[in-house]
Amino acid sequence: MFMNRRDKLFLKRIARERAELLIKYAFETYRDDPALARRYTRLAKRLCERYNVRLRGLRRLFCQRCFTPWIPDETVDIEPNPYNENLLIYRCKICGYKRSFPKPFAEVNGGPERSDKTDG
Repeated sequence: MFMNRRDKLFLKRIARERAELLIKYAFETYRDDPALARRYTRLAKRLCERYNVRLRGLRRLFCQRCFTPWIPDETVDIEPNPYNENLLIYRCKICGYKRSFPKPFAEVNGGPERSDKTDG
């Protein structure tokens, strides 16, 4: 049976929502049961692969090798890249996996724009 475009988009939206929920549950359960948290992230990634959904903002939240949720100073070290000031290096404390990500836009440009003009 063939699926029309609307049905495919509906399935992708549902898959994306469930993947986000699984990642959220992984962060909530990590301190109590790290193995269950890794299972949640692994399921979220498999769900996205199966329905061809991009992980966009979710990739930055867990290790791609061991599926541990990245909690700063607990499961991941975040340090600036010595060769490129616009990148941050995330290093997993569990398996040692390293990944580079761009700095958030506000950090690169000195924070949100300020209005130096005063009223009056």
